Amino acid sequence: MIMETVGIWQWKTEESENAPFLNLTIKNTIENKTIFISDVVWAVGREDFLAGVYKTAIETLDGADHCCYDGKVSLVEEI
Repeated sequence: MIMETVGIWQWKTEESENAPFLNLTIKNTIENKTIFISDVVWAVGREDFLAGVYKTAIETLDGADHCCYDGKVSLVEEI
């Protein structure tokens, strides 16, 4: 998986099956956790953006309600 690096973040987008949406993958290199979010509208490689999306995605995985993330977030198993 080829990802761009910005600070502690590695990230990439791919076309979603639900065009014009994107699938977003973000890895926190300090925590060594990678998340996948399907069907996002927009993504950019700024540290503040990646940090905010990652935090919200982790909160969603921990049970928080986030209308834009519910059912779209998963933890990626590293191989």
